[in-house]
Amino acid sequence: MFGLSDTAIIKTLYEKSARHVGTKVFYDPSASVHLSPKVQKLEATPLPCEGLLHQKLLVIDDGLVFLGSANLTRTSLNMHDNLMMGFYSPQVAQFLQEKAPYSTGHLKTMVAGQDLEIWLLPDPRGHALYSIRQMIRNAHKNIKVAMFTFCHPSLVQELLTAHQRGVQVSVIVDYQSGMGASSKAIEELKKEGIPVFFNKGNKLMHHKFMCVDDKDLLLGSANWTKAAFYKNRDLFAILHNLGPEQKQFMQKLWETMKYDSQ
Repeated sequence: MFGLSDTAIIKTLYEKSARHVGTKVFYDPSASVHLSPKVQKLEATPLPCEGLLHQKLLVIDDGLVFLGSANLTRTSLNMHDNLMMGFYSPQVAQFLQEKAPYSTGHLKTMVAGQDLEIWLLPDPRGHALYSIRQMIRNAHKNIKVAMFTFCHPSLVQELLTAHQRGVQVSVIVDYQSGMGASSKAIEELKKEGIPVFFNKGNKLMHHKFMCVDDKDLLLGSANWTKAAFYKNRDLFAILHNLGPEQKQFMQKLWETMKYDSQ
């Protein structure tokens, strides 16, 4: 977990550990500097690395998995816009517990009848980035991107190319990021006629997802930056062939985000 400061969650972790439930916590020391002293009684490991320990990942009882863009902080959970995915898969849980947060890796499997891929970053060989580029290249109808920070040049170019071949591309970016780190990429997209929206208000638009043709969903902790793919301990998942309820959820989420944007 990149940011871990919610006192209720820390208290619960401590209580579980006191009841001899095996509890391991990995956190980024730069983002979790105000951890309660109680968490120090857990098996809690600060993980300094070349970039950031930016994963947002929770595994419970060797089977229940939660991953996405939300940190375990009060502001992230109660104020900011985030997307998390929860599911039961002992295979995925084992993969994540063996690999994260120290190792990179890729797993392709099925969960509840759906194809699921998980990528653990960094990936200096570029295979993870290539998988996203292929998603964009395979789009036939539309691409919806909601990204807190978006400045990776090759992904900008892929969206431009998709737009030029007739795919309906639309992008939502956090306002502060859009005025700063993402500004160059945003200008390139807008120059070519791709609609770009910004969130309103003080809360962060902290999403990191892309939905292609309303059927394939990418989500996780990785922003579309070079650091996410080549330096940070990050992750993203690709859920293929969304079911009717999942499509309805994503459509409602997108419409709500656009309504709340400018």
